[in-house]
Amino acid sequence: MKSRDLRLVNLNKAALLFVFTLIFVFTGCDKRKPKYTQVIGENFYSKPIKAINLEEEYLVFIFMSPECPLSENYTKTIKDLSNQYGEKDIGFYFVFPGKFYPRPQIEVFIKKYQLPTPMIIYDPENFFQKYFSATITPEAFLTDVTGTILYQGAIDNWAITLGKQRQVITEHYIADAIDSVFKNEKVKTKKTRAVGCIIE
Repeated sequence: MKSRDLRLVNLNKAALLFVFTLIFVFTGCDKRKPKYTQVIGENFYSKPIKAINLEEEYLVFIFMSPECPLSENYTKTIKDLSNQYGEKDIGFYFVFPGKFYPRPQIEVFIKKYQLPTPMIIYDPENFFQKYFSATITPEAFLTDVTGTILYQGAIDNWAITLGKQRQVITEHYIADAIDSVFKNEKVKTKKTRAVGCIIE
């Protein structure tokens, strides 16, 4: 094959690779973890919200689903935690990842469980979900202002499986992690297995 023909073949291969890359990225198939500075979603009023611009010293992101029973069960717990640590420089955010559930359905969930709108983050492009590698709802992540993950997993050990719960909660994972960081101590339990529904 002549060198000119070889160059044409290589150019065609490069063009096809470029096209497939664009399709891969823009159809939502790109599973690469974004940088923290690239993590962007929308607030309750559909305005852009960037993780890096959240002002609290520490942040708790809880991934939620409007149809997951445990997401429903834990709404009060999360609101109670937010009130409990209200005087500290920490923000709590409910993150609704993806486009599987339509916005009106999520809004019905928010209204039903009286979730404060400043705590809502819509994640239609899954940037938050990809950054944290979240797979379950509810699943909690405690970070510092730089996006460093200090704890991830279950909120506490109430749920054993999706349909089985303990009568008495004996481990308060996210609360213990928060207490540790504000005492300038290392988080003893940095990761647990979240129990709930798989993120669609």
